[in-house]
Amino acid sequence: MDYKKYAVGDFVADKYFREWVLNPSRESQDFWEGWMVENPTKAKLIVEARQVILNMAFDEHEISEHEIDNLWQEIDAKVSSHEERSKPVPHRYIFPERPAYRIRSRVWRVAAAVSILVSCMALLLYMTVGRTYWEWQEIASNYGEIKTVTLSDGSVVNLNANSKIKFRKTWEENEVREVWLEGEAYFKVVHTVSDALFKVRANGVEIDVLGTEFNVYGRNEMAKIVLEEGKVRLKSSQSEQKMDLAPGDLVTFNNQNLSLNKSRVDTRLYTSWKDQKLFFQRTSLDELSTIMKENYNLDFFFLDANLAEEEFTGVIPTDDVDVLISSLSEAFGINIEKKGKALILRRKTQNETK
Repeated sequence: MDYKKYAVGDFVADKYFREWVLNPSRESQDFWEGWMVENPTKAKLIVEARQVILNMAFDEHEISEHEIDNLWQEIDAKVSSHEERSKPVPHRYIFPERPAYRIRSRVWRVAAAVSILVSCMALLLYMTVGRTYWEWQEIASNYGEIKTVTLSDGSVVNLNANSKIKFRKTWEENEVREVWLEGEAYFKVVHTVSDALFKVRANGVEIDVLGTEFNVYGRNEMAKIVLEEGKVRLKSSQSEQKMDLAPGDLVTFNNQNLSLNKSRVDTRLYTSWKDQKLFFQRTSLDELSTIMKENYNLDFFFLDANLAEEEFTGVIPTDDVDVLISSLSEAFGINIEKKGKALILRRKTQNETK
C-alpha cells in the first residue's frame, strides 16, 4: 500500500489501519510508529483518521465536559511535574489529543478515563526510561563512500556508497531485529542466545536469518541477495514466494514480474566492494557504467561503436576515484576523460598504443 497518497478517508477505510487503532499488536504498533517517523508531514492525517475511527466505535452518550476537564487537569499536573525534573524531549505523537468519545454507560466512561490515564503514564515512562528503545536511527552514505555500522546486538553492516539503512537503536531480547535497506550493504549478523530472528527488508524482499554473512543489493526495481556463510530464507513481500539460500547462491528479485530466481556465483563479484575493490569476471563496460553511476554518480559516454561491449577480468582498487578511473583506462586499454560528472570513453589511437 502506498500510504503516502492516502487522505483521511483512505486511512479510515484501510483494514490494517483500523486494526491498529482498535486492536493494536506489537507488529502494527512498530509499523505505524516507524511510518510516522518516515512521514512526519502525514501525522495530522493519522490523528484525524484515528479520531474518526474511535468516535465511530462508541454509541450516543457523552462524557460530560466537567469529567473531561478534571481528567485533563490530572494529566497536565503529572506532565508538568515531570517536565520540572527532566530535560525537554523530541516531539512524540500522542493519540488522541483531546478525547471526546460517546459512551453508553458509566462503565464505559470509567474505562475511557482509565485508558487515557494509562496512555499518559506510558508517555511518562517513555520520557523517563523508554526513550532510547523507541528511537529510530537512519544512516546514509554519500557517493564514493563506504560506512561501517555496528548495531546494538553486535551485528556489523558495511554500507556501500549511495545507500541508506534504518533500524531501531536497541532491541529487546526476543524481538525480531529488523533493518530497512535502500541501496547495497554487506551484513555480518550475530547469533543471539535467544535465537532472535534478524530480518532485512529491501526493495520488496524480506531476508530472514539467525547468524550469517550476506550481501543485499536493492536499487530501482531489482533486489539481489548473495550468501557467503550460513543460511537465509527469502520471501517476496508481494507474492509470498519463499526460497532458501546456501553459501554461493545468488537470488535476484524483480519488482515487475515478482519473480525469485536462484543461481550459483563467485561471491567475490558481489562482495569485493566492502574491501574497497572491484572484482571483474568478463565484466563489460556497459555493466561497469551502472556501477559507476550508482556508487560514484558518474555517467559513461561511449564515443566508439561497440566499446560498451568490451570486457575485463581482474581486480581494481576503489578507495580513490581518480585511481579507479586510471586503472579502468589501463585495464580496458582505452582513453577515459573526466569532465565534471561525465566520463568520456574512446579507443586509443595507433600513436597512443605505441
